[in-house]
Order: sequence, then structure tokens, then C-alpha cells
Amino acid sequence: MKTRTGNFPIGFRRGWSKWQQDLSSVLAWALQNHLEVIDLGSDAAACLKAVEEAGLRVGSIDLPDTKGQISADAGRRAEAIARNQDCIRACTVNGPQNFFGTMLPENPHLPRAENYGYMVESFAELVPVLEESSSHYVNLHGWLEPLGVRVDWLSGRLGAGERARATARIAGAETEVAVGTHALFQSQVAFADLGLVIVDEQHRFGVGQRL
Repeated sequence: MKTRTGNFPIGFRRGWSKWQQDLSSVLAWALQNHLEVIDLGSDAAACLKAVEEAGLRVGSIDLPDTKGQISADAGRRAEAIARNQDCIRACTVNGPQNFFGTMLPENPHLPRAENYGYMVESFAELVPVLEESSSHYVNLHGWLEPLGVRVDWLSGRLGAGERARATARIAGAETEVAVGTHALFQSQVAFADLGLVIVDEQHRFGVGQRL
């Protein structure tokens, strides 16, 4: 199911009511209603395989401890940052790139400027981990897909099913911009009509790959 304007896939945000705690029931309901995407909570790492096997895409994943990142206690902030970094690493290994966090301070009675400072400082700590997990794809996806340009990401960290679907879209000319790692150069990846190649940090590539 897609939107009438823009042809964007329609999805569902998994909540925490009793029936939604049963992931298999949620996935079955989503498929029965022709939904294509599901947003997951902070337990996403344990759910990703089941979502992929059901043929659904993951929209966004809740970071487990954003409130702790806006805490006056430096130790509490460090603990929250570490939890969120671990979540990002565990999930991006399987493909998902988008994470959701609410900017709610642990103590809303503190001056806004103080809480804002904690927020900027702690969320900046997530940037290197997000960059490790293909921020170029996230940026291009956000810029180009609203214009109707299909973007796909390909890397060895993608699950087998998601990787197969991405390579099929690339070979079938559904994908207009492909972003990825060395996985783009593998023999099983065929481009329907390759017009432009942009290589970043080519010193990491071998001679054969550059050619």
C-alpha cells in the first residue's frame, strides 16, 4: 500500500498495547492490511530478523535512552550514550538506518539553556556511530526520495533477503541512485544502465576495483 501522492510506502508504528507485544501477530496484521513498513521500539535488535522474513521494511527504530542523554548527571549521560550507540551498531549491521529519539530532558525544571547544552553535547556523541552506519545513504535518501528518485543502499552488512531485493532493484532499473561499500563491485551486482560512478576515499580500493 502506498500514498496517492508521492507513491510512498505506508507503514505502522508498533506500540505497546497487549496485542502489539506479540510480534508475530503484529506482522501478520500488517501484511493482511497491505502495509509495507513497520517502526520498531527499543527492542528492535531482537525483532529485525522476523520483520525481514515477513517481507516488511523497517522504517525507524526508537533509541532506548534519549531522556538519559539530557541529564545533568554526567555519568547518567555517558550511560545513555553508550546504550544508544550499542543499539545503533546492533541494528545497522542488519540494514536499518533511521533512528527516532525524543528531546525530552530528564529534569524539565532545569533552565532550558542548560538542558539544551546537555542535549547538544550528548547527541554529538552519536554522530561518529551514525557515520559508521552509512550516513551518506540516509542523507541521500532524505533528499532524493521525496523527489521520486529511488535510492538503495548495498553493503555486506545487509541481511540476505534485503540484499537480494536491493540487487534485484538495481538490476531491474528500479533503483536510480545506488550507494554502498565494496559490495557494489561484486560479480552478482548488475547495473541496468550505469551512467555515473562517484568514488569516495579511493585509496581504500584496490587497483582492479578502481578500474
